Amino acid sequence: MEWLIALVVVLAAVWLLSRRTARRRLPPTPVTPQLIPHPYDLDNSEHVVRIDEIREAYARLLAHDDSEFADCTFKPASLLPYPKREIAEALSAMLDYAEGRTSSKHFDPGVRQPVVVTTLQAALVQLEAFLEVSPSELPRDRRANIEFGLRHRRRLTENWE
Repeated sequence: MEWLIALVVVLAAVWLLSRRTARRRLPPTPVTPQLIPHPYDLDNSEHVVRIDEIREAYARLLAHDDSEFADCTFKPASLLPYPKREIAEALSAMLDYAEGRTSSKHFDPGVRQPVVVTTLQAALVQLEAFLEVSPSELPRDRRANIEFGLRHRRRLTENWE
């Protein structure tokens, strides 16, 4: 039953994350991470575009994971379209807007809905399943993958304290 609930949450997250936020169209200029200071400035249209690009790429990965780890709970962070930290910062900035802690003239006000907040929170939780380990270290067997992932996260938590 838990796997069914998790599947519904992930599917809802993918659906909501794949919806585009309203933003003003800018000329197509590449935005590199070095040009965007952190935290994001939600009144800067380039920052909002960057957040949206990161969100879309992450949503695509969640929706269409055809890697050898597709059926695994834990996956290597090398599969992510952007560095894990950058995805977390972008989704957190969007979550701050959705929860009303920040304002922006570039985000669609429709993002400020409980279902979007829940989806962004679920996407951030799902991001924790991407581990900073080599793909060769991570088991493909479901049970072994879960055991490895939990041990890995436990070690990180113990080292953090």
